[in-house]
Amino acid sequence: MAGAFLEYCYSFITIGSLWYALTLSHKYHHSKKKTLLIWSVFGLLFGMFAFCLPYTAYPIPWLEEGALQLLGLFLFNLIIGIVCAGAYSVVSLFFIIKQIHTLVWWAQVFIFGVTLTLAEILRSFLISFILSGNGGWIGLHWSGETIGNALSVTPFIEYAYFGGAYMLTFLVGISLTTIKYILVAPYKKIYYTPFIIMIIGLICIHYLIPVRGPKDPVTIGTVSTMFSMTKRGDNVNEDFAKYFAILYRSLESLTHNRPDIIALPEDSQFTKYLVGQIGEQLHTRLPGVLFVDGDTITYEGKLSNVSIFYKKGVPSPIQAHKQFMFPFNEYIPSLFMPVFRHFINKEELALFTKNHTYAPVFLPRTYLYNGVRIGTLLCSEIVSFETVRRLGKEKPDIIIHQAYLGLFKKSAIYDAHLRSFSKVAAAQLRTPFVGSVNGLPSYIISPHGKIIDTLYTDKDDDVDSGVYKISQDEILRISK
Repeated sequence: MAGAFLEYCYSFITIGSLWYALTLSHKYHHSKKKTLLIWSVFGLLFGMFAFCLPYTAYPIPWLEEGALQLLGLFLFNLIIGIVCAGAYSVVSLFFIIKQIHTLVWWAQVFIFGVTLTLAEILRSFLISFILSGNGGWIGLHWSGETIGNALSVTPFIEYAYFGGAYMLTFLVGISLTTIKYILVAPYKKIYYTPFIIMIIGLICIHYLIPVRGPKDPVTIGTVSTMFSMTKRGDNVNEDFAKYFAILYRSLESLTHNRPDIIALPEDSQFTKYLVGQIGEQLHTRLPGVLFVDGDTITYEGKLSNVSIFYKKGVPSPIQAHKQFMFPFNEYIPSLFMPVFRHFINKEELALFTKNHTYAPVFLPRTYLYNGVRIGTLLCSEIVSFETVRRLGKEKPDIIIHQAYLGLFKKSAIYDAHLRSFSKVAAAQLRTPFVGSVNGLPSYIISPHGKIIDTLYTDKDDDVDSGVYKISQDEILRISK
């Protein structure tokens, strides 16, 4: 798939550009200004490269496609690039502070890795700051477009258990610095020590740190859709009945595998309309099944995107609220609001703000079902290190990622990102990961960060579905 190829391209470009910046820094280490310039330029270009990818197919509200849209996207990414330039300029301190280079070689390797990681952390805080608003909060977010994500195509992704993409950034830093020493004196075997330690550490993580998962096998059905089920606000879908019928037939096809749980994409609103005779028929064919659905509700006077754990006979379904919002579509960052007021009609802006201003709700994110603790990540939450970390504290046995990504128009570039940060999240939580995505592939990922299966159809108005038996020991597809 194109997404897999582009994921490798991201890794190659990221590590290659970092290597080039590191090489130039060693060459001009005697000049503070040049070293500072090197890392500022690296931050600017890497920030625009890495962070712009999700926006290649994502429209800024109200801007027509064409020159204005391109200009808006460019200016947005330029702002992100400037922020990243400031963050990564911190790395220049490694070369500017002369005392560091009087230390033993292994201490220098370690310090460079730490410095690069601190720059990455600062970048995350700064980006979340400029994108903060009524629906956005400052924290360790935007960890899906980092240097560390370059290791998502390697076995070393398992190190994400100790700190997500930031731990992977540390590994990239010490690896490249170690290679520098090896190239200078390849005959010195002591310089190979960091790689030996990393490999031994990887073996220990893989075999000695237990993975999470149901003790007894649980059967989960999930779907990947190519249509939106949204039926609310200014996004009323006139073909809702048609798409409901398509999804209904797809779920009926899963009945012979008798799933315990069925996962649906974000904001599907399927169970809300599963009433009357048609609802009874499906419940008869899927007795006792737990639906993990999605909807948008009003919570304490504000919009909230939720995962819904629905089972027939339960009078009040449990809801898990979204905590990390996506800017522009779910809220307008405060920094950008004055700009929009100058270009957007007042009435249009007010209407969009009303229908698209969501609020994070910090309540428990897991649901205990037949002894299995199910946790959900809603769409953009998967790129928030802080949100994933909070979910991990609840010790889920299974992670379900529900996402509505139809806005990205089947973008292979965004799919490359989706693959990467989905694998990192699974490895960070060390938990079986089940995707249910609209508009892009749904990935089934092992607790080690390895993609086990992919559900996807490129046909409009279509569904791909699968049923999996999941336990601590394995993830096995049992449907055809």
